[in-house]
Amino acid sequence: MMPIFRSIAERSNIYGEIALEFRQIVRDTDFFGYDVLTAFRHLSETTPSEKLKDFLEDLLSIIESGGDMAEFLSMWVRLYQEEAKFEQKQFLSTLSLIAESYVTLFVAGPLFLIIIMVVMGMMGGSAVLQLALVTYVLPIGSIIFILFIDIISIQGEKTSRYVKTRVLRTYENVSVIKKGDEKVLFLQLSQYDRIRDLIRYLRNPFETFINNVNHTLYITIPIACLYVVLIVINTPNYADPETFINVVDDHLIIALLIVLIPYAIFYQLWSRRVLGIQELIPDFLERMVGINPVGLTIAQAIAIMVNTNLGLISYEIKRIKQDMEWGEFL
Repeated sequence: MMPIFRSIAERSNIYGEIALEFRQIVRDTDFFGYDVLTAFRHLSETTPSEKLKDFLEDLLSIIESGGDMAEFLSMWVRLYQEEAKFEQKQFLSTLSLIAESYVTLFVAGPLFLIIIMVVMGMMGGSAVLQLALVTYVLPIGSIIFILFIDIISIQGEKTSRYVKTRVLRTYENVSVIKKGDEKVLFLQLSQYDRIRDLIRYLRNPFETFINNVNHTLYITIPIACLYVVLIVINTPNYADPETFINVVDDHLIIALLIVLIPYAIFYQLWSRRVLGIQELIPDFLERMVGINPVGLTIAQAIAIMVNTNLGLISYEIKRIKQDMEWGEFL
């Protein structure tokens, strides 16, 4: 039982908050000298989650009574699956209500207002300013609805890459002699790293934007702001505000496109790369299954897979092999 909790506790980047909770069980058993049941009972008393508390209390009763652990865990799996389905149905019903509200407020409502304003204009009144305001209200309202949906949405899994630094203590007992001229060597090494990064960037200047799409905003937002400032400065002072709006609004849309188009392009490239890797994972696992009956270990099988052509996933397999050679997973 404890190896399972230790495995979950060590992978907080995968299991999230539940891994942090299970670390208390590992701490109580390894450092405080508690037995497993006492550690479970202590966590059930301190956890803020009612679901985890109920699960631990039922788990304690099963362990103390000697019940069937497999049947108990499968029952909880089915229970949580049903709860997840219910939450999905509730979210879909809420989403349908929001969609109806959006259609009423920002599709049918503006059309009704535009028709009324056009009729008023045909009868002699001027409604150009009101039409311009409606034009700006629509995208602002749409953005507010998008943010609201993002807040209430069930957050999905985000694709991220985690890097962990590990201190190698193999040569911990070896004496180190420090020399006075090492600063010059470190300075040369840092200069070499900067030159290497610059050469890598010049060879593929768009790679950094693909790996992190937000980097495009560092360039496009200042350009868009500068563009808007230049337009406002060079625009004459019109006495009629409607004329000023008609002149400036087109340039605001252009500035918005300057920000959004590069972001959308690089996001699509990044998404295509991620989806390409995910599509190749079944092929990778199938080949691993074919190698397994030969009697090779997983590390040896991965070393063989490096020489195969798996497209986008080949680079990731090479990284796994390099990490194993450097003792990262030991």
